Amino acid sequence: MEKFPTNTVGPFLTTKSFHHNLKLASGLVYNLSSRRASISSRLSFMSDWFLTTNSEVYNLQGQDLAYRLSKTALNQLTATMAAEFKNNGDGIAVIAVYPGYVATRLSSFRSRDNMEECIGGVVRVVETTGMSETGSFVDCKGQAMPW
Repeated sequence: MEKFPTNTVGPFLTTKSFHHNLKLASGLVYNLSSRRASISSRLSFMSDWFLTTNSEVYNLQGQDLAYRLSKTALNQLTATMAAEFKNNGDGIAVIAVYPGYVATRLSSFRSRDNMEECIGGVVRVVETTGMSETGSFVDCKGQAMPW
């Protein structure tokens, strides 16, 4: 459960702390999610590495439970905050973004995606999304991700 403070509680408390300022600025909240947070894809960690996004291999190994749970909770936080802020007329968009599969400590510094392209993609998503996309889960190309 060591992943929850960083991946779920931190984004919640940060958004809560800055809610007033975000509301004044018609702000945008972007939560960095993960493909492994997608319940419907159910891809295993190694499948994420070796297979294309069109391949479907069911996760029979149950790897990285704490990470997956924390990122899935982040997606729920995204969807719930987006609906709440929209219903309250706060004017704050909340979006979950999968930045791509890049080399990090979590991936043992392996990557499938080019880090510079992924960073550029996330920047483009940030620059081009707004209230009409609130509550969505997208990748670094702006394409919808399965919940």
